[in-house]
Amino acid sequence: MQDTGDEMNDGYMSYLLLLTTVVLLASGWKTTLVGSISRRKILLFLMTWITGLFYVIPFGTDIQVQGLYLSVLLLLLHSMGRVTFTQGTFMITAGILTGLISYCLHTLYRIDPVLIVYDPTLDISVAVGLIAWLVSRSVWQQAVVWTLACVISEVASLIAGDITYLGSPAFQDSWWIAFGVARVLSIIRDVFVRLFLLAGKRVSLWTRALRK
Repeated sequence: MQDTGDEMNDGYMSYLLLLTTVVLLASGWKTTLVGSISRRKILLFLMTWITGLFYVIPFGTDIQVQGLYLSVLLLLLHSMGRVTFTQGTFMITAGILTGLISYCLHTLYRIDPVLIVYDPTLDISVAVGLIAWLVSRSVWQQAVVWTLACVISEVASLIAGDITYLGSPAFQDSWWIAFGVARVLSIIRDVFVRLFLLAGKRVSLWTRALRK
């Protein structure tokens, strides 16, 4: 997750998406946006994330982890508890592979910047969210995929020496963009499915009426 001079300011997008999510949840969009997740769990995640922005956790002698990783850990643990073993194994595998793809794209963008569509973080995060949406309709399963992908990509960047600590602003942007893409696409899919079913019912009623 290396910065370039043409990128947006890292962290800025995550703050906007976090604020937008809070507003939508408070406006009655909870079920549409995050399904059946309880308000208590949502509040716990948001508070852990927000407070985690203000402290770091030393990990060994050379590595520091931004406190918001606690919210990521809570999300993964709870998400894995909501799926079957087979589903969890599939989601973990999908998340790991997506994370490796994400890091490979970061490396490719650094080697050949002409491939960048708009911004490396935005481009790759959209791809991560798209993959999470493609592999599952469940918000819990999608969360495992995009979260693991973001974590693995950042850990790979740390090992490569591209960043100096985990939970960087670029990671925050990646997580929230992937979340937004996966959930918005899920909402759009559900709307189209409902419209298709409604159209099917109307056609069936019209067909019955014509036969009489």
